[in-house]
Amino acid sequence: LAHLAEKPWLKLTDAASYNVYLIHPLFIFIVDSIMNRLGLVSITLRLGVRFVLVYALSIGLCVLWEYVKKRAKTKTDAV
Repeated sequence: LAHLAEKPWLKLTDAASYNVYLIHPLFIFIVDSIMNRLGLVSITLRLGVRFVLVYALSIGLCVLWEYVKKRAKTKTDAV
């Protein structure tokens, strides 16, 4: 398992995990609001849409944020 800890994508995901924890309730609220406006009433469909969108947005954006932060830090350290 130690070799997995050295993978760059896993390090980014680890760094983003707290941000995912913080931001996912906001995405749940936003996705629920959109589904309400669209008139989506099926509980099963709502759960599936919520699960996919909330975690895709949360994890995707937080990992991207960590990547951008890391890149900006390496560029400022190089100067």
